[in-house]
Amino acid sequence: MKDSDEKILGILGGMGPYATLDFIKHIYDNTPDVSVDSDHIRVVTDINVKIPSRTRAILFNEKSPVDGMVSSIKNLGKLGASVIAVPCNSAHYFYNSVKLETSDNWINMLECVSDAVKAKNLRRPLILGGYVTVSKKFIKTFFLMQSI
Repeated sequence: MKDSDEKILGILGGMGPYATLDFIKHIYDNTPDVSVDSDHIRVVTDINVKIPSRTRAILFNEKSPVDGMVSSIKNLGKLGASVIAVPCNSAHYFYNSVKLETSDNWINMLECVSDAVKAKNLRRPLILGGYVTVSKKFIKTFFLMQSI
């Protein structure tokens, strides 16, 4: 593959900086057919710990993280990212608002999990997450909309 054809994964992290590092480790630990370092997926990452708290925005109507997320996603696109991953459950609460302002291809974690649950024909998946993820039931609501 020519460098110009190379697909680059952008990761918007920092909303749980260690979760971002763990996600990157999982990517590299599970990339198939790797013999040398250059066989790995190219990744650009913005560990932006300055994005306002999703939890505080959701629970207390404080400053929204949307502007910070949009800015970081656009910057990842400028660095060549053709697809964006955001390894943060509560960030996906703002998925639709962020998508309105970005043209980058953000992988919707809820859709990925939903597709996996459907493929395995699971009837009652257990949803684990932090306080916001569980109390606001946005994953459960998404699953119900997907007939899971």
